[in-house]
Amino acid sequence: MNLPHITVAVGSERNEEVDPFASLVKEPRSNLKKGEEAYLVFLTFDLPKKEIRFEDPRPLTKDAAGQYRYFGNNQAAQSQFYLVRETTSLHYLLSTVWNDLAILLNKYNMRDSQLFDILSRLNAAGLITLTKNTGTGSVALDRIAPFFGTGVILQINPEKKRMLVGANELSFEEFIRRALGLTEKKNRIVLVVPAVVVEQGGYVVLSQHPNYLALVRRVNHLEEDSATGNVQGKRVGNAEHVCSLCLRRSPGVSSKYSKDLSRTGINKIFTTKTINYASDIEVKGHDRVYGICNACYQKLRSGEAVIERKFRSRIAGEAAFILPEGVSETLEYQYLERIRDIGDFAFKARDAAEWIRSVEAEAAEAGGLYTLNFVVYRTDGKSVTVLQTIEDVPLLRFHRIMHLFADATDRLRPHLRALSLGSVYHLIPVRKTEKGQVDVQRVVNFYKNLLCGERIRINTLMGYASEALDKGFRQLSKPKIDNYENLGLRYYTGGFEDFYIKHTVMSYLGLFRVCQELGILNGSVFHWEYEKGGENMGEQPPTGQMSLVESAEEFLERQGFMSEARALFYLGAMMNRVAWKQYKKNHKSKPVLNKINFQGMTRRDILRLYEEVLDLAKYYFEGLPLYMEQFIERFHNYFGTLEKAWPLSEQANVFYLMAGYGFMVKGETGEQSGTAETDGADEETTTDDLEEEDDDNE
Repeated sequence: MNLPHITVAVGSERNEEVDPFASLVKEPRSNLKKGEEAYLVFLTFDLPKKEIRFEDPRPLTKDAAGQYRYFGNNQAAQSQFYLVRETTSLHYLLSTVWNDLAILLNKYNMRDSQLFDILSRLNAAGLITLTKNTGTGSVALDRIAPFFGTGVILQINPEKKRMLVGANELSFEEFIRRALGLTEKKNRIVLVVPAVVVEQGGYVVLSQHPNYLALVRRVNHLEEDSATGNVQGKRVGNAEHVCSLCLRRSPGVSSKYSKDLSRTGINKIFTTKTINYASDIEVKGHDRVYGICNACYQKLRSGEAVIERKFRSRIAGEAAFILPEGVSETLEYQYLERIRDIGDFAFKARDAAEWIRSVEAEAAEAGGLYTLNFVVYRTDGKSVTVLQTIEDVPLLRFHRIMHLFADATDRLRPHLRALSLGSVYHLIPVRKTEKGQVDVQRVVNFYKNLLCGERIRINTLMGYASEALDKGFRQLSKPKIDNYENLGLRYYTGGFEDFYIKHTVMSYLGLFRVCQELGILNGSVFHWEYEKGGENMGEQPPTGQMSLVESAEEFLERQGFMSEARALFYLGAMMNRVAWKQYKKNHKSKPVLNKINFQGMTRRDILRLYEEVLDLAKYYFEGLPLYMEQFIERFHNYFGTLEKAWPLSEQANVFYLMAGYGFMVKGETGEQSGTAETDGADEETTTDDLEEEDDDNE
């Protein structure tokens, strides 16, 4: 993945002649709740009346950010001179913006401009205070209506982003609402646009003033004149160097353009200031290695804006850029968006078969021409941290992976309804804190294992499965779920823990199969001797006339369980029947499950559990039913002798144990389950009659 070249290629497709500021315009963060509507308001400096007021609230349309030139906040190292601000950044407009704007106008030889004259008149009228130092200056807060002349003291707390109105501390939005006399709280004030009423009665929206826009272009190097670097006679670039992107000699080639790139955008990911990476390990070597020309700089800015708006998604609950790249032909921008959607849908589709039906033909057709790159990142608004990069994934790889997920789902029916690439995030526990998702790194790492064919250990996946069972079961036993929301636990509250167990183990069985088919495991989990007979494994064999044990054996054969895993499977099935009996005796928590250590169990623990389950079965059943005796016989047959070495890990022991338990839970999984009775209506084996048979043996 060549990140800067991808960004430049995307930027080259933009027609900047339509709007040269498009790469700077930001989308306001409204964070609206249901029923709320976003508004913008004008902050008007009235020269004739010598007062400041908020007025004329208007609905915030989708074009408002471009119309009024909302560029966000200036980066920390820059002067805070952008005029239009979000309500949460009102403290800039009520303090240093005007002074920083005047200093920059003077620096760029625009002291004779109309905008500088307006600032001077505001200063003379006592509405603002101008100084010679950046980051200083102020606004006359005592001139803000309707507090003007009332004796109410206004003070700004920039750290808390609050306004003190007398003894009351208000948020900036509450302050504006009070100044406007608004009472409807569903009308949210999101954007503030400064304007001036001049002595002649004219009304000037300052963010649309030609002098302001010219200054923005020069500061951000958005015009060719700035490429030569002539700011007060000083050269910014070096005409002798070659642009590292277009490989052409050009005036003003410089690495200093990087300081003007967004600190939270995709361009910052490849920007480096490390001296060791420069030629001759010297500061001046940066221009020779990383210098870019103004034309490429503008394409980087433009491409970044496009990628931010159209190529950003979420993977595993984190922000991500999805970047298509051509392999054998030039990128076609319009088709790139469709390729992006194909990759994005793979992480969002609940069922792999749904993805196949929707995009398979297009993905196969373009598979050899395009690859997809993923940059999973996290930003705090001040910097960007890359969690993982997944590079050069052919569309054919998605095609194969999604087919494997669909095939794994078919083999597990009727016990599993849906499985896909996006399911992975909902199978590996992710803990949340106030700082975000703490251990999501292992999820995105596993996505990289799948997409790039990197090796993963069987014990690692078994650990994820055991942890998912452990964390999920603990959360479901609480009065209220307070973490691990990515596991979809809300679907299983109210006594449906069994369905969560079934969904988890069946999903992991499918996931293990996919990984083994891809050849990324460090060994084999399943042995598919059943498939070598040539039978079509995509078709479900008839089970209507099969006994319960025959149905279990058919399932184990299809999944390729080894002998020891089968023994644990039957012990888990016995546990399920004991748990059902306990439930019917009004032990709703099913105490037998408390005997499971989900973090891992040794062979000694398994044998102790077998004895306890057998005792409980004899207690709850007045004479063991035939299928329970068959379960016991199969357990002994597959367990083998104690002299034989035990091949399974402690966590694998738990997993296969719960696989048997989940197999006995009636109904499919994959979405919110209904009652046990309604889910049982879809069961295809003779387990429909188990409860009646159990009752007959009481």
